[in-house]
Amino acid sequence: TVPPDVEYYENQNGTSQGTLLIRSALPSSPIDFMIASWLHLKQPQGGAFNITNIAGYLKPSNDIPHFQFELVQCSPTFLIFFLDLLPRTDIILRPDYLTTYYEDTGLEKLRQRLAALPEVSPYFSSSLYFRKVVSSTGILVGVKCQESESKRVEEIIQEEIGPISKEVMRIWMELCLNNGGRELEEDERSLMEKRDLMIKKKAIEMDLS
Repeated sequence: TVPPDVEYYENQNGTSQGTLLIRSALPSSPIDFMIASWLHLKQPQGGAFNITNIAGYLKPSNDIPHFQFELVQCSPTFLIFFLDLLPRTDIILRPDYLTTYYEDTGLEKLRQRLAALPEVSPYFSSSLYFRKVVSSTGILVGVKCQESESKRVEEIIQEEIGPISKEVMRIWMELCLNNGGRELEEDERSLMEKRDLMIKKKAIEMDLS
C-alpha cells in the first residue's frame, strides 16, 4: 500500500490529477507485486493527456515474464498503446523460453490482429533501452484517426485494445497459476534479482521523466 497523499494526488490549480496503487502478492504466489497508476494532465492549448499503466512483477524464484500495460491518450484522435510480457532472460541463450512463453501462448496472433487495423502503425520509443527490453511479440503502436473520427478511437479501444489486453492478462495469469513457472537454482535466482531490479529502476526513471 501507499500513503493517501500518494495514492491520490492533485496539483494546486487542478490541472493534473493522478492515482497510484501498489499491492503485494501472497507469499505463496509467484507474483511479487502489482502496480497501477493513472495520470490526467490538462493541456494549455486545450484537451487533456491521460496515461494508464498496469504492471505485474514476478518474484526471482521463477522465470515467468513480467506483465506490462500502458495506454497513453494524447488527444481524442491519437493514442499510444504498449502491451507486453517482458522477458526476464536472454532469449538467445534460452530458445526454450521463447517457445514456452511466446510461441506456445499465441501472443503473436494478438499482435498481428491489432497491427492489421488501418489506423494502427508501429510506434518507436526514443529510448533504445526500452526497445531492447520489449519482447518480439510485444505490442507498441500508435493509433491515429482523422480529426472528425474521435468515436473510431473509442471503438478501437473497446473492440480491439480491451479484448486483446484481457487475453494477454489471462495468458499471464494462467502462466502464474501453472506451477509458477520454472523454479530457478540459486545462481540463476541471483542473476534474476539483478536483472529485475535494473528493469524496475529504469521503468521508474522513465515514468518520472
